Amino acid sequence: MSYKHTAEKLADYRRQIRELRQKMHDVQAAVEPEPVKDYTFQRAGGGSVRLSELFGDKADLFVIHNMGQSCPYCTLWADGFNGAYAHLSNRAAFVVSSPDTPEKQQKFAESRHWTFSMVSHEGTTFAEDMGYRRDGGWMPGVSVFRPRTEGSCGCPTRRSRPATISAASGTSSISFPKAPLAGSRSTSTREAAAPFSAH
Repeated sequence: MSYKHTAEKLADYRRQIRELRQKMHDVQAAVEPEPVKDYTFQRAGGGSVRLSELFGDKADLFVIHNMGQSCPYCTLWADGFNGAYAHLSNRAAFVVSSPDTPEKQQKFAESRHWTFSMVSHEGTTFAEDMGYRRDGGWMPGVSVFRPRTEGSCGCPTRRSRPATISAASGTSSISFPKAPLAGSRSTSTREAAAPFSAH
């Protein structure tokens, strides 16, 4: 196959990928926020925290679904959060969740010099309910929650979107389809049965 023909075929494949990504974005953007339960997570030191408490004084909560210490790509992905954490936490609450025990999380986070908060969803259905457990394994992604102010239910609502993790030249990045923060789910958006909802 000539170079010109190869370049033409690759350009056509890239066009098809762009069109498919747009279709995925359109489907994800159409998802409505859903109520979610006020899950309880474990933290290092033996403490526990509810999903609704993770908001602090922020209106939005980003929960990163990390597969844990056993996944080198998730580790690389999390390494990249250190540089952006100050900016992220200035705008919204931000926490990384994984199936590892709190003690294992703390030890690993210290070895990586991570500065962001972590919670363990070990023993809960959180990751599975958010769509990040498949065929017995964990999946990476992002769930965005927002307190639900309407009605009497004090649960959050959630919107999620499965993340695309890429690593190159020692850096990591996460990307997901563009969608309004409120009311779009690509990783997964849900409303929690606690006082918030997911977007």
